Amino acid sequence: MKKVVVLFPLILLIFASCNFKSARVENNKGYEKYKLEKYDEAIAFYNAAIEADSGFAMAYNNRGLAKHALKQYNEAMLDYAKAISLDPRMSEPYCNRGLTEYKQKKYEVAITDLNKAIELNPSMPEAYCNRGMTYYKLKNYESAMSDLNRALQLKPQMSEALTNRGLVYYKLAKYLEAMRDFDRSIELDPNEAIVYSNRGLTEYKQQNFEKAMKDFNKSVSLDSTLAETYSNRGLCKNGMEKYEEAILDLSKAIQMNPDFAEAYTNRGLAKYNLGNFPEAIADLTISIDKNPNGFAAYVNRGYARLSTDKEGACADFQKAFDLGYVDVEDAIKENCK
Repeated sequence: MKKVVVLFPLILLIFASCNFKSARVENNKGYEKYKLEKYDEAIAFYNAAIEADSGFAMAYNNRGLAKHALKQYNEAMLDYAKAISLDPRMSEPYCNRGLTEYKQKKYEVAITDLNKAIELNPSMPEAYCNRGMTYYKLKNYESAMSDLNRALQLKPQMSEALTNRGLVYYKLAKYLEAMRDFDRSIELDPNEAIVYSNRGLTEYKQQNFEKAMKDFNKSVSLDSTLAETYSNRGLCKNGMEKYEEAILDLSKAIQMNPDFAEAYTNRGLAKYNLGNFPEAIADLTISIDKNPNGFAAYVNRGYARLSTDKEGACADFQKAFDLGYVDVEDAIKENCK
C-alpha cells in the first residue's frame, strides 16, 4: 500500500572542446539556463551551439538532458544517440540515455547503457547511482546496494546516492540503516522534499507516527506537488486512526495522479475502517484495475466483502496468497472453510 518515492540525480554536464568558439559559448549559455531550470531557453542555446558546430557531441548530450527534463523522452533519446555516434568514447550520453530508459521503464535496456558508461568511465559515481536504482526497480537489491556503495566511495557527499541507498535499506527492512542514510542526505541537502517523505515512511514503519507526520509536513512545505507524500501521509493518518483526515490526503494524491493505485488502496482502507464498506470496495476495485498485482488491495477488499459476499472475499484472499502474501493464510482458514 505504500509508495516509495524514487530520486535520481541529473547527470553532471561536462563541456568538451569544440572547433568553434561560438559553439562553446552557446553551449555554456545553455548550461546556465539549464541550471536555472529554464529548459526551453537552454535548448535554444544548444541548438545554436549545434548550428555553429554540427560535430559538437556534448551539445547534443546536453540538449538531450534538457529534453529529458521536459519529459520529451523520445527526442532526448535521439540526441543521446547522435552524441554517441559523434563520440563513441564519451560516457555521459550512455549514462543519460540509461536514465531516460529508466524513466520509460525499460530497465534491462537501461542496465546495458549504464554498463557501457561504467566501462568507459569506471570513476563516474552518477552511473553507479543510476544503475543501482535500476537494479532496485528490478528487485535486485544486492546489486543495487553494491552500486550505491561504489557511488559513495567515489563521491562520499553524494546526497542522491545516500537517499537511494536508504530506499534499498528500507526495502530490506533495515530501518535504522535507512534512517542514517536519509539523515545524512538531509544534512547535505536540507531542501529536498523527497528525502523527508522517504524518511517519514521509514518512521511510519517503526510506528513513530508523530515523527513521520513531521517529515511528511516538511516534505509538503518544500514541494506541494508530490502525490506520493500525500499518499504516505494519508497512510500514516490511517495508522493514527485519523481516518477522515487520511481520506482528505489520499483524495488529494488521487486528484494529482488519477492512476495512483496505492492511493486508492490506502483510501479504501480508511473507508473500511470507517465502516463504509461499499465505498471501500469501490476504491479497492479501482486499485486492482490499475495494478492487478497489488496484493494489499485484494486483502483489504476481501475483508470489506466478507459480510455481504463471502465467496468473493475468499476469492480475493486466495488471489493475495497466489501473489505471494502468505500472511493472508489465516484469513483463508478462518473465513473460507
